[in-house]
Amino acid sequence: MEFAVLGSLHVSTGGRTLDLGWPKQRAVLAALLLSANRPVAVSELVDAVWGERAPASAAAGVQKYVSGLRSLLGAGRLLTRRPGYCLVAGEDELDLLRFDALAAAGRTAM
Repeated sequence: MEFAVLGSLHVSTGGRTLDLGWPKQRAVLAALLLSANRPVAVSELVDAVWGERAPASAAAGVQKYVSGLRSLLGAGRLLTRRPGYCLVAGEDELDLLRFDALAAAGRTAM
């Protein structure tokens, strides 16, 4: 699976780009990818999606979007981790992680 957040958000697998769903579900995915391999609190996801105008049902909305993403991404990719959720991605799968690794290697080489 390939994740991209640098530029336009997209996910592909087996050479095909996945339909990431509604804008709010895409916002949840983007927030999780920006903190890949680290737990993201539900409150942070609510802020990423709704900002200061979050409805009372926002936490339930996040759960709905996470459920949709789990169906899309497959088992073991999106984990429940206190205080929220953690998206698991390897350096070879997420462009942001590859960029960070290459930048660190460049700093070391200098």
